[in-house]
Amino acid sequence: MSRECFSISQYGGGQLYVGGIGGVDQVTSSGQSSRVISVDGDVCGVSVNDGVIYTLVNKSDSSWSVRVYASKYQLIRSWRHNEDSEDEMNQLAVSKDSVLVPHRDSKAIIQYSLTGEVQRRIACPILKAGHTWLCVTSSRHDAVIVSCGGTVSCIDVSTGD
Repeated sequence: MSRECFSISQYGGGQLYVGGIGGVDQVTSSGQSSRVISVDGDVCGVSVNDGVIYTLVNKSDSSWSVRVYASKYQLIRSWRHNEDSEDEMNQLAVSKDSVLVPHRDSKAIIQYSLTGEVQRRIACPILKAGHTWLCVTSSRHDAVIVSCGGTVSCIDVSTGD
């Protein structure tokens, strides 16, 4: 079965999670996929941190939420992310102790705790309408890589530089 893919996250011993229309699929090393999380909307971002799956969901009413699932795929918490941009791709990144989600309207990356409390807003002047991609590398958990509108930046999360 072929599905549209918006985001991919690999975890541990080869577990691959793919976010797309209506949920998250797990893809095995043999290429078989199965739906493990179903949502009313599109999973634009998926990231796995310490066995916990973080998703950024865009519903048909253009509302955004972060939904967090335990290793057995049950929802353990969620919170609303106030992004007003319609029909634009948006992603999240999860570092060791925070969830990072771009907010294009305010040109900032919102840093949430792993439980959903806003910790701070990090200025990110490259944010604008259009697809926005974030990632955190294994070698620099204190930085987030941002790609938007053909520009790529590396931002130190602790200082905002």
